[in-house]
Amino acid sequence: MATEDILVGVDLALKNGCQIDLAGEKSLDLIKKAEITLELKFPPSYKEFLHVFGCGDIAGHEFYGITGSDFTNSGIPDAVWITVRERIDSNLPRQFLIIGEQGNGAYYVLNCECEGAECPVILWWPGLSQADQIKDAEILAQDFGSFFVELIKSSL
Repeated sequence: MATEDILVGVDLALKNGCQIDLAGEKSLDLIKKAEITLELKFPPSYKEFLHVFGCGDIAGHEFYGITGSDFTNSGIPDAVWITVRERIDSNLPRQFLIIGEQGNGAYYVLNCECEGAECPVILWWPGLSQADQIKDAEILAQDFGSFFVELIKSSL
């Protein structure tokens, strides 16, 4: 299950002595505020990650999330702030939520078209047309939980 994968990933990191730096728990009200701001419904596994961990770095991978309630005057790793910025600067499709950076200019995004159900993590390249981004999207994982645990496993 996607939500359990998050706990498996954190446990793997702990057992292997990986560096962990997490922001900490975020309230359900703050998560709802983020959804309203972006006009999206987050998938259950990502909501659970936000609620328990907020955002942070695990095993050398930065997972964007919620850093605080001010989504305007923020920065990385605030998923709301970067998503709004890339909607303006790079024509990020409205159903995409940025959850991390690959390191070569591409972003990891959740395609939130699933309306509150689990949804895939894909790779998004700023500057490409919306139609091409959606049609030719490279699916990295079927849900946030499996993406999370696989990225951590890749560092072990």
